[in-house]
Amino acid sequence: MSLLSETMPATQQYNTVAFNTGTLFDLATGGFDQGKDGHLYLTGGLGCQFNSIVGKNGNFKSTIAAGLITRAAAIYQDSGLMIYDTENSISQDKERIEAMPEELRSRLNPEDIVWISSSQYSLEELDELILQHCQNKSERIKDFTIETPFLDRNNQPIKQVIPTFLLVDSFTEAYCDKEDEMLNDMKSGKSGMGDSASNTIYMKDGNKKTLWTRVMRRRCEQYGIVLVITGHYDQKMAMDMYHPNPKETVFGKQDWVVKGVGSKFKFLSSIYARTEAQLLIDANKEALYPNGATAPKDIFEVDMYIDRCKSMQAGTCTPFVCSQSTGLLNAATYYNFIRNNEYYGCNGSKQKQQLKLLPDVTLSRGTIRQLAEANEHVRRALEITAHFCFIKNSYVNKLPYDLNKDPLNLFDYLMSDKNKDLKQEILNSRSYWSYKKEDKPYMSVFDILNRVK
Repeated sequence: MSLLSETMPATQQYNTVAFNTGTLFDLATGGFDQGKDGHLYLTGGLGCQFNSIVGKNGNFKSTIAAGLITRAAAIYQDSGLMIYDTENSISQDKERIEAMPEELRSRLNPEDIVWISSSQYSLEELDELILQHCQNKSERIKDFTIETPFLDRNNQPIKQVIPTFLLVDSFTEAYCDKEDEMLNDMKSGKSGMGDSASNTIYMKDGNKKTLWTRVMRRRCEQYGIVLVITGHYDQKMAMDMYHPNPKETVFGKQDWVVKGVGSKFKFLSSIYARTEAQLLIDANKEALYPNGATAPKDIFEVDMYIDRCKSMQAGTCTPFVCSQSTGLLNAATYYNFIRNNEYYGCNGSKQKQQLKLLPDVTLSRGTIRQLAEANEHVRRALEITAHFCFIKNSYVNKLPYDLNKDPLNLFDYLMSDKNKDLKQEILNSRSYWSYKKEDKPYMSVFDILNRVK
């Protein structure tokens, strides 16, 4: 034992893991670790930390945030989800939010979602609700502690507090009690809009938000709170053309910042992502991925840039497909990703394709959403194919396999009659880890390679 270990006090270690969302976001924010049962588990997703998603107005930051957090809450059913709506926007169509988990929707109980409006609760009052929840959780911490399949440095299963999911949309528009006090003084005549005190209202707002982010960062780790928080990304005026504003991050945009979130927002964000959207239409100016009667301007491709990530390399861009009417479209995202990569893992033409894992089903951009809704094997085959493609394109860290040897050969191998049972087992598996017994077995892309090997 070293002198340091003898003299330093023992400290409590909070081992936190990330909770999968069942999307490409998990691959963009994590890798694969060996688990207690030999599986290679996907470590990416939403952790008990600050997960920030920012973007310009109308660039689907709220949709992406809501889609990811509702999917995670659906996968980990004992968790519970709190949504703090500061703009009275996403709460106007609760059905849309509840439907975003798509194939996982039946796992999400609407009664486990707590909706909180900023018209009734200020940031300070929200904090009191969170603190009360943390205290209640702490009193029953043994009941809320579970064993994960991940291993610590001593090869023992990591224990984790069951998560509480919290979405704040948006933090920019969250208000503090001090604002109301100053506005009430103006109304009562104690001060006016031109009063010097009114000039400091936003400064006080920023100070409160900075304090809240610092407190919440610790609570997330200690009490198992998964915080997904959005902010408005906007251009900052350059006061001196010879000394432009520095970029917020290496991969960010020049002269662009997140507005009204306090000074520690970016610094305390373990994952800091921004969104940029573009309309997806065909040559006839119709929606590229329709589902029945679909408005021409309903479907968008939303690029998520990971500008900061403490669990994986930053600088990656993950394209999602979103609908203005229904939200995040996960199956369409997988198909769009495969399509953008020259129909990776497919046979056929640009008009109609067959996944090599599922050659009996013909896909097209006009039918993909309907087929994925009706056929779970289509969804799983899309997911596996997209995972292989993403890993081959984006992973730079050491992996247990050489992906320069194209895994498309794996798909051909599974097509033989002697491997049809293994193929069915793969198509009936799941991609997310769980601390509960599930109907479907877990099988990552590397588990699939292990089985074939």
